[in-house]
Amino acid sequence: MIHGLTFIGSAHSYVSQKFWREDEKERKERVRRHRRLMGGDQTPDKLTEEDRRLLADISEQLADDNRAESKRKCPECGRPFALVNIDGMEIDCCRFCRSIWFDPGELQHFSKTDKEIPSDDKTNRRSKYDCPVCGTRMTEYVFFNPHNLLVDRCPNGHGVYLEDRELERVLELV
Repeated sequence: MIHGLTFIGSAHSYVSQKFWREDEKERKERVRRHRRLMGGDQTPDKLTEEDRRLLADISEQLADDNRAESKRKCPECGRPFALVNIDGMEIDCCRFCRSIWFDPGELQHFSKTDKEIPSDDKTNRRSKYDCPVCGTRMTEYVFFNPHNLLVDRCPNGHGVYLEDRELERVLELV
């Protein structure tokens, strides 16, 4: 009987350690991917003064706990977006995971590009997020070829979703 419990205990310990190692690998991969997308510490040097002011204004408004909440919820964490006013537009931003939802035309305004997603004619794939407006699974596109920045867009044309720090990357690329 004791031998059986020892075996079960050691097997359980082995399985727990295996799951812990896999979680650690996933975390390291996410950090590596984030650093690669952000280009290390060089990102602030590639942004214009106007872009830095825009990002600072968004951060400052998100720090205000009295911001009005949107009726929409963040696709990533499920919490209500906070409404942020930039250039006379109301942008939906998540104060928890720092993601941003752009209604049609808003991202195009900030990126100053001809199209909402310049490389939307390239290969795309199914996103892991649902549209906060209609609940349809979004489509993931490469924002600007040949860069690896992936953004999510509603197939029904309700808008574009950017995860944390992807707006910085968009501004850096254009």
